[in-house]
Amino acid sequence: QGEEINFESFLFPPKETVEQRIKEGEPDIINARRKTDGMTLLMIASAVGDVTLVDSLLTLGASTKEQDDAQGNSALIGACLGGHLNVVKALVFAGAPLAQANDEGVTPWMAAAWRGHLPILEFLKLHLADKQSVFTEMKEHKDVHGRTARDVAQEWSHSKIVAWLDELP
Repeated sequence: QGEEINFESFLFPPKETVEQRIKEGEPDIINARRKTDGMTLLMIASAVGDVTLVDSLLTLGASTKEQDDAQGNSALIGACLGGHLNVVKALVFAGAPLAQANDEGVTPWMAAAWRGHLPILEFLKLHLADKQSVFTEMKEHKDVHGRTARDVAQEWSHSKIVAWLDELP
């Protein structure tokens, strides 16, 4: 094991800079994990909303299916928690698992409801329009505490999301 990679030094640079750094000797950065929590650069970029870096990493082969060591969060859950719609779209279009839950049973759908991010829920619903079984699973899924996305939204007083979820078929 070498020296710890400074993951944060990759955030918010021009796309060409990231791709150049990776091509010039830092190829291991794509799926490397931060020692403190097991997050990959894709997870970090997704959580902070750096869509340029997310796009670059996806182009270079970063995995959307990895989960961190701390809580089992994926890049998609991080983007949903942060309310980063453009990052969510990039990850979903790259094949990120929509129903993948973390260690607490929280899915991307539930993360967006918990944090009050209605545009992300609307996008996920639209994306799942032709995947009825996955959509039903997302709506009815319960975390380890027995809560659904609606329960979490209600617990955190996101009344617009509760009303929107109640109107779903």
